[in-house]
Amino acid sequence: MQNEQKTREEVKPQQKVTTKKQRRLERKLASGVPSATCDAFEKINYLHQAASYLSYQVPECPELGRYYMYNVKQLCQKMCLKIDPAIKRLSCKFCHTFLKPLDNVELKIKEHGKRKFCELHCSTCGQVKRYPLEHYKKQKAKNDRKKYIDAKIA
Repeated sequence: MQNEQKTREEVKPQQKVTTKKQRRLERKLASGVPSATCDAFEKINYLHQAASYLSYQVPECPELGRYYMYNVKQLCQKMCLKIDPAIKRLSCKFCHTFLKPLDNVELKIKEHGKRKFCELHCSTCGQVKRYPLEHYKKQKAKNDRKKYIDAKIA
């Protein structure tokens, strides 16, 4: 009995470097009580994956994919959550269609003065979404820096 306690005390796992937000989330999950936001994010992820699967594998039935993307929007509004920008850019804001490049969306790059924009034309409803290209470059550089710092710490 005493030998078992000594071995437990001697073998301690190395502590990971975590942020305050990660530690708080780990405490919530360790308490055994699932939070409503975690469940909502899981449901959003599932609905988005289902919509993308339906749009690529079953193109004859776009209504179900639209319904799933509409449910994502409604769920985020109900729970007061922000939709991830990647999910926002893959769905039409007006008709809730899952946007697939070269299939139901036309992608054009236009210059407006010194700035470049990416324009997405939805073929279902005809609406246009515009995103500045500089934002993508800054976001990519920021993510690359984070990966580099995380690799150095680990």
